[in-house]
Amino acid sequence: MKQLIARLKYFFIGKHDPMDLLNGVYHDNLPKTLTLSRGMLKSDDLAYEAGDLVATLYQSDDDNEFSFAQKLRKLPRHWGTLETLMYYDSMVNNGGHDQYFGNSEGAYLDLVEDGLKLYATGYHLHIFQRALYRYNPDLYAEHAALDPNPSSEEENWRPPYDDLDSLYFKADPKLPDLIEKFIRSNLELYKG
Repeated sequence: MKQLIARLKYFFIGKHDPMDLLNGVYHDNLPKTLTLSRGMLKSDDLAYEAGDLVATLYQSDDDNEFSFAQKLRKLPRHWGTLETLMYYDSMVNNGGHDQYFGNSEGAYLDLVEDGLKLYATGYHLHIFQRALYRYNPDLYAEHAALDPNPSSEEENWRPPYDDLDSLYFKADPKLPDLIEKFIRSNLELYKG
């Protein structure tokens, strides 16, 4: 039944299924391993370059957010969550959590949360989980206790993520720095 609904959705929105996900078939030409180059390891923007490597090798022009997320879920955790974390960081720094949720269409939420548990934990994970609860309180009810000051009806004029955006901008160290530190401390995971 899910497959029928998905096929109808693709039909009505005019998109196609580039990975043939509806039939459970993935491209056979995707790389089996990912490796950071020596040049990347010398870069001051290692986290962004590593995320770009994943996007370059795995994202095709035909992908939508959800089909790309499916590809990322097939990768080892340290690779599959990397690009989504860098996307999250870029979107929040550019336009806040509101922009992130709007642009990602919710496709990467599990990947970002899982990646934060691996790469960052603590501060960044807490902010993201609070944002998840505000994004969809019914789906992320388990994070309600993390948001001690939910906005009241009088405060609804204020964008729902402003305070979380401010906390994110104040983070020290920044998310890319934490990711870079993890990569450099675990180079064996990123070489073949």
